Amino acid sequence: MKDGDAYLESPVFSDWPADDDILIELGRLMTIWGGLESGLNVAIGKLAGFDAVADVRPMILIAHGSFPQRVDNLSSLCHQLQDQFDNLRVYQEVVSALRAVQAQRNKYAHNMVVKDPLNSIHVMSRFSARNKILYDVETVSARDIRKVTFQVHAVSLKLHALVTGKVYPPIWDRFQPKEP
Repeated sequence: MKDGDAYLESPVFSDWPADDDILIELGRLMTIWGGLESGLNVAIGKLAGFDAVADVRPMILIAHGSFPQRVDNLSSLCHQLQDQFDNLRVYQEVVSALRAVQAQRNKYAHNMVVKDPLNSIHVMSRFSARNKILYDVETVSARDIRKVTFQVHAVSLKLHALVTGKVYPPIWDRFQPKEP
């Protein structure tokens, strides 16, 4: 056995380190977040004058920038171009939404969610040492994570509308739930 290869398909990892419904929602959140980041990169490229989505030049320039740096890039480009493109006049609302949703996403991306075996609930501990030490433990549910995923998706649509002028409804308005 090399590095646990024999256990890769083992059911022993089901519901570990948290219940699978929590892990699925964390995966969904990270996947939707990846889409938002890609959309931000394309938006910056488009606003910087690179028309082709597949043009690698803007990606070379921004690929290793942090999310806040890329949001600042977007904000600066929108500020400069808003007189030429009316749809960019609401850029500050979108920039604020991007920053707010990043804080929500970071809460789950940078902290571990585990199941408390004594109480059968999921908890997340958070620690911060910026300016003062903060420590918090909170209860987390799959629904809590899904709400953040919905927020990320909604902000992705706002970003898309900002740059293209095309408004699309969120996924939950486009599809009806499947009947049981």
